[in-house]
Amino acid sequence: MYGGVLAIAVIGAASGRFQSAGMTRALSATALAQVLVGIIALAAEFGSTAPSFPEAIVLSTGFFVALWLLSAYLFLKAERG
Repeated sequence: MYGGVLAIAVIGAASGRFQSAGMTRALSATALAQVLVGIIALAAEFGSTAPSFPEAIVLSTGFFVALWLLSAYLFLKAERG
């Protein structure tokens, strides 16, 4: 599923022609996909045998969502000048 998140980022960036407006949309969609992967992982209890089961998924998902959204914000800021 995480490969799909990266595919959304690459395909979105390419379809936005690597312009700041397109990159903002692509990275926002990537952040949404990352959240959905985290929700699916929690719902399906992937890794539930690990001692840090829900915390690891929540923290890693939150970390990467924050990075995607920060990148989207910076592209938005670059678009507006």
